[in-house]
Amino acid sequence: MKAGRPALCAGLFIGCGLVAPRRPLAPQFGVWYEARILVCGQQVEYWINGEMIVAYTLDTPAWREAVATSRYRNFPDFSRVRSGRIVLSGDGVFFRHIRIRPL
Repeated sequence: MKAGRPALCAGLFIGCGLVAPRRPLAPQFGVWYEARILVCGQQVEYWINGEMIVAYTLDTPAWREAVATSRYRNFPDFSRVRSGRIVLSGDGVFFRHIRIRPL
């Protein structure tokens, strides 16, 4: 993984590339992964196949600094809006059985 680049983790850009994963996962093509993103207040956790890959807190000084130096710096409400649309994207990534539910 190159410094300053988003960490690709099993087809998922962790924290929009703003937070490094605990350990990198090499994507295996042709394999389906179970991904879970939990957001409770300001706490965010990314899980892949039952293993927590990254956890971080939104709107902390470190988070604001990371956003300010990222490609999201021109979006003043980035990670602050609590409802709205969700974007799923990826190059060569497929999604299935998507569930979104309030906790």
